[in-house]
Amino acid sequence: MDALLLAAGLGTRLKPLTSILPKCLMPIQGRPLLGLWLEMLKQGGIERVFVNLHYLAPLVRDYVNSGPYADIVTFLDEPELLGTAGTLGHFRKFYGSEDLLMAHADNLTLFDVHAFRSAFEKRPEDCHLTMMTFETDDPRSCGIVSLGDYDRIVDFTEKPDQDIGRLANGAVYIMNLKAVFDLIDQGFQYGNYATFYRTDE
Repeated sequence: MDALLLAAGLGTRLKPLTSILPKCLMPIQGRPLLGLWLEMLKQGGIERVFVNLHYLAPLVRDYVNSGPYADIVTFLDEPELLGTAGTLGHFRKFYGSEDLLMAHADNLTLFDVHAFRSAFEKRPEDCHLTMMTFETDDPRSCGIVSLGDYDRIVDFTEKPDQDIGRLANGAVYIMNLKAVFDLIDQGFQYGNYATFYRTDE
């Protein structure tokens, strides 16, 4: 399985720290955030990791190329930011696996990659994506998911004004690429195509 780490963002909410260092390289207990992601994915059996680049791209490239993960990383250059779905679709010809794990590399998310992959493999046949979720104490700051039968995600509300639930999008996904691209090409309407995976980490 391949993975796509989204690492191109400007990190504006962390300025002035991100004026000299991209958010994905911010140190967590002395180690760059991107390094934590790459180690976790490698230990989880991910064979190739795509990392998109834009803001302070040379620093990200130098960090990866000088470390132990250079052999599993392929860079995707974005002269203009494309957004999450834009990046996924724009580089679709590069992905070599049937399924793809996608995550935001500027978030700190620690989880069992093998368990997440197992949850995806056990999804109903007509579900094409598994979303990692978590319980939040502040639903107005998150994207909140609503569940139907068999743990299907049937609705998604970004930063709701009212308390409609506590199950939040963790911004980590595994998807069947062909099915997801077919939905995008057909004008995807959200609902009934995804299952959720809850993590307490």
